[in-house]
Amino acid sequence: MSRQTCGVLWQAGAGRVKRQSGLLVALVLGCLLAAGAPAGMFKMPNPEEDVRVGRLLAQEFERTHRLTTDAASQARVERIGRALVDRLEERMFPYQFKVVASREVNAVCMPGGYIYVYEGLLARCDDDDVVAAVLGHEIAHAFLRHWALTQTKIQDVAIVGVIASVLAGDTSMNLASTVVGLTNLRYSRKDENQADDVGIALAHRAGFDPQGAIRLFTYFEKGEKGKTAPTYLRTHPPAKDRLRNARMTIDKLVQAPPPPAPAGEAQPAVTAPPALWGTLPVARTEANPWFPLAVGNEWRYKVDPGGALYSFRITATAALDQGAAYRAETLMAGGTVASQVLATATEVWLRPRPAAAESPWRLTHLMAAPEPVTREGWTYQVVGTETLDLPCGRFPQALHLRRQGGDPAVTYDEWFAAGVGLVKRTCEQTGVTETLVRYAVEGQR
Repeated sequence: MSRQTCGVLWQAGAGRVKRQSGLLVALVLGCLLAAGAPAGMFKMPNPEEDVRVGRLLAQEFERTHRLTTDAASQARVERIGRALVDRLEERMFPYQFKVVASREVNAVCMPGGYIYVYEGLLARCDDDDVVAAVLGHEIAHAFLRHWALTQTKIQDVAIVGVIASVLAGDTSMNLASTVVGLTNLRYSRKDENQADDVGIALAHRAGFDPQGAIRLFTYFEKGEKGKTAPTYLRTHPPAKDRLRNARMTIDKLVQAPPPPAPAGEAQPAVTAPPALWGTLPVARTEANPWFPLAVGNEWRYKVDPGGALYSFRITATAALDQGAAYRAETLMAGGTVASQVLATATEVWLRPRPAAAESPWRLTHLMAAPEPVTREGWTYQVVGTETLDLPCGRFPQALHLRRQGGDPAVTYDEWFAAGVGLVKRTCEQTGVTETLVRYAVEGQR
């Protein structure tokens, strides 16, 4: 059939599209595709149409896919997703986040921000930063309207036909095939890279560690070497390419200075969502000279007896109403443990399980108590200052603290160096000693 004949069919069908069956629309669009219609021939729908199409497809998706009964998984995805959406520059869609009860490793974003994450993928996301990388990528697809751009180029006549029918008000066609098509839709490499970049920046802006994307893509890279690649890998570019792109994006984020404020105006503070940080225990955070907090700070310790090594590093920060808090990681042989930390001039607080919304903050160090002070079942005391000679240097005025408590009761003696942090810790009951062997601290590098 000639291109001219196809054009006549399109014009004839366009004026009566609301009265035509979905089949006619599909045939007309198929005719155009077969004739090599130029890109952009199909009209770009407006955002309201994204929502309308997405709602119908989401209803069909939920008819054919069982949603999770695990309230904790659903709450986790909802909490992280909302935190990311709160950081969007413009919110044009009613973003929804749901978990699919399937061991498949996959995630899907319908038009209009209807996002589904499979239990199989969640099971492999060992911390919130990795989940944020997944959700950030899917949110970016919706925010950037990639489906609307792609539908002008889709080569699957059935999908194009159903979408066109829905936009025209005709929902008589079978939506199931379209849901399957969108679930397995391959965006262009440019779109995927753009979604990765925006998703990583979104996570960073919300206070997540953007390195979560590196851990996610590293897992995917290993999956590509397996016998059966997960669905998520079959619809995305090679993980090694995404890893390379993510590293460059993160480097730019970390190195980029904050945008300048308009002339005559103060730089507005970006406040992170409270849901990510729990109920903060202090009225205002401050710099602590004995426990310096800055992104990139890292301390490495040797544990004796045994000689095991572990590291504690600060990976991200977020502005809060009370000041600033930080995301941290403890890296040891058994894996990585995420936490959150903040400080005042005399206190250090740690939140050990940030993935759990109910996880409380706990006071770990109190640095201005020459007389014993009891707080939340623990007693804190400043013993004095001492000189320590350690593998990483000599510290002539190390602050010696003692804290006692717990069940069963334990006694920790800890030494801090100004501008460096914790340099030594001993436990009286276990005989374990932790000694700083290397550090990289802002101002001390």
